Amino acid sequence: MDKISLLKKRNHLLFILLTTFYLLDVVTLILTGNDWDMVLPPVGVGVLAILAFISYVLKPSPQTIRWSYIFAYYAYMTYLLIAFPYLINYLFLIFGIIIATIYHDYVSIIVSGIICIALLSFFYFYNMEEIFSEVVAGDVIFFILFSVLCLIFLLFYTRYANRLWRTAYQNEQATKKELHTTQGYLQSFFQNNNDAMSIVDLDDHVIMVNPAFEKIYGWSEAEILGKKLPVTGNKSFEHLENVKKVLEGGQNIIGFQTQDLRKDGTLIDVEINISPIYDDHGKLMAFTHIIHDLSERKTLDVMLRRSDKLVLAGELAATVAHEVRNPLTSLNGFVQLINEQSREFEPYTSIMMDEIHRIDEILEEFLSLAKPNREKFAPHTLDSLLKGALHLFEKECESKDIVIQYNETDFHITIMCDSNQLKQVFINLFKNAVEAMPNGGTLHLSAVHDQNQVDIQIEDTGTGIPASLLNDLYKPFVTSKESGTGLGLVVTQRIIHNHHGELTIDSVENSGTTIHISLPLSHHKIFSP
Repeated sequence: MDKISLLKKRNHLLFILLTTFYLLDVVTLILTGNDWDMVLPPVGVGVLAILAFISYVLKPSPQTIRWSYIFAYYAYMTYLLIAFPYLINYLFLIFGIIIATIYHDYVSIIVSGIICIALLSFFYFYNMEEIFSEVVAGDVIFFILFSVLCLIFLLFYTRYANRLWRTAYQNEQATKKELHTTQGYLQSFFQNNNDAMSIVDLDDHVIMVNPAFEKIYGWSEAEILGKKLPVTGNKSFEHLENVKKVLEGGQNIIGFQTQDLRKDGTLIDVEINISPIYDDHGKLMAFTHIIHDLSERKTLDVMLRRSDKLVLAGELAATVAHEVRNPLTSLNGFVQLINEQSREFEPYTSIMMDEIHRIDEILEEFLSLAKPNREKFAPHTLDSLLKGALHLFEKECESKDIVIQYNETDFHITIMCDSNQLKQVFINLFKNAVEAMPNGGTLHLSAVHDQNQVDIQIEDTGTGIPASLLNDLYKPFVTSKESGTGLGLVVTQRIIHNHHGELTIDSVENSGTTIHISLPLSHHKIFSP
């Protein structure tokens, strides 16, 4: 509370005290049988009326009101000394010092003490013979001394009380600041936390959620406030009751992994920490939930497992390719020799040559998969890589009536990459697209970029991929083509992964396939054309 507000409260208190003391004085005079002229002197009523008018109508500054009260009290005492000296007791005058003490202000107390001593001197010397016939004139010094002692005592009391008040005020302000700071920290932690947070009562009704909760689960705070927490997913009622029993026993639940339900009905993998909240009396009143979304971790685990599989496939490919290629070379040479020396077996040697050629293609895929990651990154334009890959399929596309659609300016983007590897990606994907459209169709290519990544889309109108194979496309030897090796997408995925990118495939059987490639610009710098 500031000094002005405190002074206003003390002024108001003093007015009430003065009015109360005046009424008590009136009642005392009535009980002692005095005349009404003495009981209700018009000056006393007038003084109170003037003070009320000044305080509540004119409303001057609090300091002006303070001095008005002090001087009005002594003015009224002066009037009584002159008009009714036999009513006045020296304690009435000393009471003025006590009144000033209510302000805890040295100046007010000293001024009041000076006025009190002056009026005491006047009181005794002016009415001495009439009122105090048994008191000699010199005794006035003792009354003045008593007033001085009261003045000194009240000054020291005020000093001590002011110190206590200042200390209490400073402690109060420090406590408020600390509470405000703590509340600010907690509010900031709650509002800005990346983990979803919710506070629920003992019946699982939502009290509060943070923005991360709204983002992860899809419900806004307004939608679920006061309702039961709607994210229980596959957790049974019995399970929730067991959780509540653990919390009511004073224990926390840390690192509990489960699945919760989003607003759109999908399940999300989460890790939950639940803690009890108690009131001032130690009674359980609510629970806090801190929920960590495990989706990214799960995705990373899948990518790591997939990477491990690629490493294993590479090791297997290297071993098989080197072990098979040497005898295959010998077989190929003998078959050619037989074919040259005798045309009698040409139908058979032709088939053998085709099969050997097919085996060699498989080995080439194996070796591509097994090559160590020795990328040579350099600036290359996407359109040059694209044209280099498309050139290999121009004749085949013409013969199959396949139309290639793309805007060259979309691909006029210079990126840091291994041109041979990225070109191999395009070749693999274009080959799959062309083979999926034996009766013609459209191959549509597009690319967009921003400050973060380059997004490339390859869309065909071919036969599509059966739904049963979509989840296993990146596994070695999985293919929907009769003569396919099942290694093309494995190699493609590995190259994109080495370029810190992402490859996704959307396909509907008999409706075509769309392939999305995203390459982050943290590893790919875009230059102006």
